[in-house]
Amino acid sequence: MLSNGSGFSPTKGFESLDKSGADLSNYQNQLSKDRISRTLTLRRSNKITISAFTHKKTYIGDLNNPLPPALDPSIASQILGSNNEAKIIEYCGSLMNSCTGKTSIAPILSSSEVASEFVNILNSSDTFSLNLIIAIIQVMTTLFPLLEQSMMTVYVDEGIVMCLLTFLAVDESSPPNTNLIHHALKFTAVMASSSNYARDALFSFGIHSMIITLASTFGNYPEIQDAACEALYNLFSSQEPPDTTFINDCVCPIAQLLTLLRSKTAISFVLNVFVEMSNKLPSIVFSLFDMNMSPVIVQLLNDDDLTGVALSLIGNMTVAQPFHINKLLENGLFDHLLRLLNSEHTADVLWVLSNLLESVTDSTLRLINTDFVVQVVTIAMSANFNIEKEAAYFLSTFILFSGQKSIENFVEHPEIVELLTEMLGCGSENIILRCMDAIIRFVQYSIIEPAKSSMIRQVIVESEARDRLLELTDGNTPNLKERASYLLNVIDKLDY
Repeated sequence: MLSNGSGFSPTKGFESLDKSGADLSNYQNQLSKDRISRTLTLRRSNKITISAFTHKKTYIGDLNNPLPPALDPSIASQILGSNNEAKIIEYCGSLMNSCTGKTSIAPILSSSEVASEFVNILNSSDTFSLNLIIAIIQVMTTLFPLLEQSMMTVYVDEGIVMCLLTFLAVDESSPPNTNLIHHALKFTAVMASSSNYARDALFSFGIHSMIITLASTFGNYPEIQDAACEALYNLFSSQEPPDTTFINDCVCPIAQLLTLLRSKTAISFVLNVFVEMSNKLPSIVFSLFDMNMSPVIVQLLNDDDLTGVALSLIGNMTVAQPFHINKLLENGLFDHLLRLLNSEHTADVLWVLSNLLESVTDSTLRLINTDFVVQVVTIAMSANFNIEKEAAYFLSTFILFSGQKSIENFVEHPEIVELLTEMLGCGSENIILRCMDAIIRFVQYSIIEPAKSSMIRQVIVESEARDRLLELTDGNTPNLKERASYLLNVIDKLDY
């Protein structure tokens, strides 16, 4: 699993460096060379702590100040701009000790001067020790999610994202500093999940590409791969999707990671990346099929730790072309679904089965027999509400797509109609419509074959179907009102 590391931070101007008195005449040139490197980004992050500093209780500054010294922006700016590493590290510890909530550190969070000083230190990574740079990255990883969106924008505009170009870059001529890279990735993940403005800046500077490179080349460092894939997830998982160009450009290189990653945590993040991508841009599943990733993804259903997310991705992949989806079945998908039907993944299995029925009807119907359907009904009768909904949708879909033969097979199973009737009140329009259509099939069959369907007729008449349908006709959803009215009229034709 990912460790509770921290994040990293960006770059900006050199105003504070001028105050130090140091000769920095060659610094700007050197920094520009360092920035030529390219690097990547990650997803969310866990809350970060600085264990090396949080046990220190000493505050720095004027104790008579009405604010605790660690929270006084003027004192903070003075210390951060002092170039005194011992004082800065001491201040980081004091600040983290004071960080008990957003309100308690509001003065620091709202200070653009403090933002500038933090970024200046990160921008001067060649001047300060690695320990100090990592300490600042850890502080920023903790503070950034607490900032107002406007202050997050200030930090980005100060150049904090540009710092990552240095921290995430790998120089082939020297061993990588995995500790710095790990913390920088964690900070990237925090920024990506906290601010769309920061996320867009990360994409614009090519951080996503650097992250993919790190994930693919650091096979001997699972903590780096985990952090990199977490950052990738955060980049693509925000509610407001990134530019579709970035999504399309990243599908193939990220898919290749599935054959390179060793960590289950990293693989899970990558699968979740594709779930998020396909939720926002369904057409990306065609690229996954074109890359022949379907066997790899289906095979992951064998791993208990990855089954859930693999099912989620497979469910999204079932909206592709029939010849694509049949590849999933050829790769043994149905056997996996049968094995997982009565498990913690039942709801997702039923969702995938419903999608298969709608997308590749003939291929799926050949695999489903009466015993399988009865098993679904049995599971649903003692399951939670979510499973009941998915079971009702699957059964309704099966009844509608398999024709009259399925009705004849199930007239002796009135519990099916009972379940469909119950789900008329589930609150989901798609499920209610599908259940009503299936009930209509049962009612029509009962009218045509009254002698063969007495049990079904009795269930429909004695159930709460009429009351639920009347409620739907009084609702505000046009499709539901129209279908409910029609079904009521059909039920009235039954010969009681």
